[in-house]
Amino acid sequence: MQHFQDEELFWSVYRDMYLQTLETRNSSDVHFHNTRRTLDRFTRYCHCATKRLSEITDYDLEEYLRLRKKDTWRGKPIKNVSLNNEIKMLNTCFAKAGPKEARGPGRANYGFVEHPPFINKLTEEEPEPHVVTKEQIEKFSIAASFAKTPNIPDCSPAQFWRAALLLAIVTGLRRSSLLKIERPSDEVLIEQRELLLPASIHKTKNYLRIPLGSSEVVEFLLQLPTVEGEPILPWKNSRTGEPLSLGHFSNTMARIQREAGISDEDRIVTKHLRSTAGTIICEEFNDDTARKRLGHSPTSKTFVKHYKAKRISQKDREASEVLGNYVLPHVTKPNLSLFGA
Repeated sequence: MQHFQDEELFWSVYRDMYLQTLETRNSSDVHFHNTRRTLDRFTRYCHCATKRLSEITDYDLEEYLRLRKKDTWRGKPIKNVSLNNEIKMLNTCFAKAGPKEARGPGRANYGFVEHPPFINKLTEEEPEPHVVTKEQIEKFSIAASFAKTPNIPDCSPAQFWRAALLLAIVTGLRRSSLLKIERPSDEVLIEQRELLLPASIHKTKNYLRIPLGSSEVVEFLLQLPTVEGEPILPWKNSRTGEPLSLGHFSNTMARIQREAGISDEDRIVTKHLRSTAGTIICEEFNDDTARKRLGHSPTSKTFVKHYKAKRISQKDREASEVLGNYVLPHVTKPNLSLFGA
């Protein structure tokens, strides 16, 4: 039975209820913490702590977006892609409070409000795919020589960062999976040269086996002081023992390059490492192999849209050369004259 306009249900109560459900059902700690921050920020910005759920309207969401656009991150305006992530979290939260309907297993709404508030996403500039160059890798490796963190027994900072770079490009893993993927048994690592990404930390909720390639790659990773069942990259939170936070990993990676004098344009950004893996595999092998490595489904359009369609490959250049040669001989002949002349 639906109970629209519930006079007793305050937004703060519903927010906590929604977060509790999200934490229970969602295996991604990152998504949960990002959603919690967004909902808490929405509560502050729109003064919703004492509002009833039924009193929140589209206007509150628009007001949140207006105020959020005034915020900055490291002195720069927040990008639309980040704002859209927050909009999606808010829309999903309020949609869950809407009328009950058959939406599949585990997707039933609560039925607290008849018309949940909603806000449209902003227009995004689609990012260009980035491929890390060999020169950038060389500069990063030199910068790692001067890094002071992480402080890991039997593992120098340079050794850690070089291994992280190698592992990121070879596997094409997302940053969250890169920091959590475990070291397998010696049999699997040395003889099979494979890593296993469990379904619990994979975005698609399916496990993924990842080949490491040459024995040299395996030997490089074997130098890390990790044991079977632990994250293969051995940097942990000193208090909780959990894998390093994504933000601290990326911020430290940026800092060691900045301190080494590497320009903004030449710095390696974590999200570009995955793009590098996908693009190189696509150009050197085929789309299916690239999709599989990145964990995309065989029918996914994401790879074509965000990688292949936006990057000029060698084959693209060769195709243009063929087309040009098809026309050039006929438009560059000397003494071309009009018909019948």
